[in-house]
Amino acid sequence: MSNTTTPDAGNFARAPLELRRIPPHRILVAEDEAVIRSLITVALERSGYEVDSAPDGAVAWSALQAKHYDLLVTDNSMPKITGIGLVKLLRDHASTLPVVMATGAAPTEDLERYPWLGISAILLKPHLIEDLLKTVKQTLLEAGNIAGNHRLFLEESLPNQ
Repeated sequence: MSNTTTPDAGNFARAPLELRRIPPHRILVAEDEAVIRSLITVALERSGYEVDSAPDGAVAWSALQAKHYDLLVTDNSMPKITGIGLVKLLRDHASTLPVVMATGAAPTEDLERYPWLGISAILLKPHLIEDLLKTVKQTLLEAGNIAGNHRLFLEESLPNQ
């Protein structure tokens, strides 16, 4: 049973305050190891996110140019373009897309050399899926989104019809 009611069009102005869902957050996963890429993708999808995946940094860069994403989850050690290289491309194109780097070794030298990369979080492998999901949720929150699997808005903000 739902706590909200759905008003008919004629009674919209008198309808109780409701929350409505808009599309789920879109996440791109860039990971060259197929098993890890699949695990992350499935876990994120089961948590309500819309997920695309890329087997290397070059494919990820093409996807980032073709679609809007709310978050990038990337490995660093990938063929063609590394995770750091991918983030550099994003920042060179004035993108503020939040990035979670899930990698075997933190790219400490690169992060010191390029502090402007603004990577939101680094998870060292092996990590628990629960840790990844918690980090993704926290990163989306810090990026200005509302908690949960969906962003919400109040119907009150819609113009009266």
